[in-house]
Amino acid sequence: MTKAIDKFSILIVDDKPTNIDLLCQYLSNSNFRISAVTRAEQALNVLTKINIDLILLDVMMPGLDGYQTCIAIKESKLTCHIPVIFVTAKTTPSDINRGFMVGASDYITKPVHQDILLARINNQLSHLKRARLKSTLKDNAKLIELGSMVASITHEVATPLSNLMLAIDFMAEQIEKIKQGLEKKTLKQSDFDHFIASTDEAIALSQSNAKRASQLMTSFKQVAVDQCSNNRLQFDLKTYIDDILRTIGSRLLNNKHKVYIDDGISVNNYGGALS
Repeated sequence: MTKAIDKFSILIVDDKPTNIDLLCQYLSNSNFRISAVTRAEQALNVLTKINIDLILLDVMMPGLDGYQTCIAIKESKLTCHIPVIFVTAKTTPSDINRGFMVGASDYITKPVHQDILLARINNQLSHLKRARLKSTLKDNAKLIELGSMVASITHEVATPLSNLMLAIDFMAEQIEKIKQGLEKKTLKQSDFDHFIASTDEAIALSQSNAKRASQLMTSFKQVAVDQCSNNRLQFDLKTYIDDILRTIGSRLLNNKHKVYIDDGISVNNYGGALS
């Protein structure tokens, strides 16, 4: 389920319950979901189970301290994106410098003032809001392009399918004539020869249009999957461009430009962006 863009979750990590209570009180009137633990090991476990948008982290704790915890958070692919704000009584310049060196986004010294805490939190979350909005707009753009591709491929596939149906109807009509000739015993050799010749043409037409429709659908499937993916791909440029051109054939009809691609060019890139 998608999380509301203005509803953020915050994890408080502090070994003193009184400090947790104070921070929760400061945040109580804000639109946040609050979780809290008293040990760093608990925090790392929580981060594997629920989505957290921001972490308020104490430095001096039993077991793993805040610096070690921040390093562990930033080294994990699952949690490295989460901003960490140190909230601590360690106030020397070397302490603050170390906090930023291990990956903290901000550093607040105790005693904590509510206005400062909220300002620092909102500053970090504003970056997340912009990132989410950007991601949403990017996803919407992909959906719009995909919708355009669907409309285009529908138009492209309609022609070979229509030709295929015409060929099938023609063959059915010819078979019916042969059956009637056999039943009435009026079938001539010339009629049968004409049936064989015309049926061969209809079958060739059917095969050609079925192959065309299959190629279009295969190309569309490949391009559509890549369009929705952010993965790098290794692909043959000419084959991939041919797939793209098949999906937008109708758009090229009134275009004076022609596309020529040499054989044997291998590319490692983002196929969706290229398409």
